[in-house]
Amino acid sequence: MNRLSHGLHVLTLLMAGPLLMQCSGNSASDTAQSLARAQVEVTHIRRGAIQDSVSLSATTYFPKKSVVAAPISGYITSTRVRPGMHVTANQALFTLRTREASTLKTNLPDSLFPNPGDDFGSVTISAQIAGSVIDVSHYQGDYVQEGAQLCTVVHPEDLSFKLFVPYRYHSLMRSGQHIRIQLADGRNLWTQVLQQMSLADSLSQSAVYLLKPAQPVVLPEGLRVSGILITNRQESAQLLPKDAVLSNETMDSFWVMKVVNDTLAIKVPVQQGIVNDQMVAITRPVFSPSDRIIISGNYGLEDSARVSIFQ
Repeated sequence: MNRLSHGLHVLTLLMAGPLLMQCSGNSASDTAQSLARAQVEVTHIRRGAIQDSVSLSATTYFPKKSVVAAPISGYITSTRVRPGMHVTANQALFTLRTREASTLKTNLPDSLFPNPGDDFGSVTISAQIAGSVIDVSHYQGDYVQEGAQLCTVVHPEDLSFKLFVPYRYHSLMRSGQHIRIQLADGRNLWTQVLQQMSLADSLSQSAVYLLKPAQPVVLPEGLRVSGILITNRQESAQLLPKDAVLSNETMDSFWVMKVVNDTLAIKVPVQQGIVNDQMVAITRPVFSPSDRIIISGNYGLEDSARVSIFQ
């Protein structure tokens, strides 16, 4: 009896061995298959506005300038102004003395003049408006002719921008339109189109538009900036991040990888609309908000590939 029980026990072990090995093999195979799945991140389609824009060249400009000129020919005996200086209306800027008065003052004793303390034969030139001096052409000791420009004064509130618009974008411009100006330091200013200037820029062959800042800003004249012109806009579009859309080498075929049944990635051809630096508008097909589109791990992924969504 004991021998019979021992034999049955041995037979049971012999029969269970292959089953255990098969289960162990299946578990290893499933683990390897799970490890072979691509790790991906997914996103969802969303609807919203998208726009495309172009960066155009622009410069700061003062359309109204007050030029301080010499009323007579003579020597500048005093200069009380420098570039960047703020002046008030009627503030004295220069003193000029005629050549004849300078000769008499040098060769004759002061006792011969009626008022020795006076600046004989001199003319004081004052600012016509309050503002900032943007340039000084002559300084003390210079001899200038009548009508010579001595300095230029501008009012900071008169600051404008000249926007150079290639003619292919001419139809997009209109009076009163808002244009965003981008400065070199990263600041952004909103401006409004006042008018098109009568002369085109001969070097760039562009139409020139005059823009006025919405808020006063202090900037020097001739500063190069960028004007951002919106060239296309769609109010309600299917939007995906640019990383979600793949293309071939010739950039004439586009697709996304959509996850179905949690583990399968299928290739879905798409048609693009507006594309900007961050987003792509998908015109076809129409996706559901619940569709899971791969945004990371999609590069080089084959159609119907097994994937694992990274949580």
